Amino acid sequence: MMIWTPQEMIGRRVWLEIEDPPRRVQAEIEQPTSPPWFFARFLEPTRTGTGLWMSLREVELALLDAEVLEEDELEPTEALDDFDFDELTPPRYTHGNYNY
Repeated sequence: MMIWTPQEMIGRRVWLEIEDPPRRVQAEIEQPTSPPWFFARFLEPTRTGTGLWMSLREVELALLDAEVLEEDELEPTEALDDFDFDELTPPRYTHGNYNY
């Protein structure tokens, strides 16, 4: 079952974990060949290469787990300014000298 069509995946950005040296890089999904293979081009190429070949399943998982969010996609922080966090904290019950 596909969540996105291959056309919807192309051009999206994801975070990828790479080795040698181990680090996290941003990559843009491209498709120079036919499905199920995609090429994730690193936005900042490393010493070891300019990107990774990924299967359709790997691209779907990367989009689900580690898609790069643009600033306009992030939740606004103003909503948290008015939020009462005390509502989430249950009251402490005391009995004698013991706190529960």
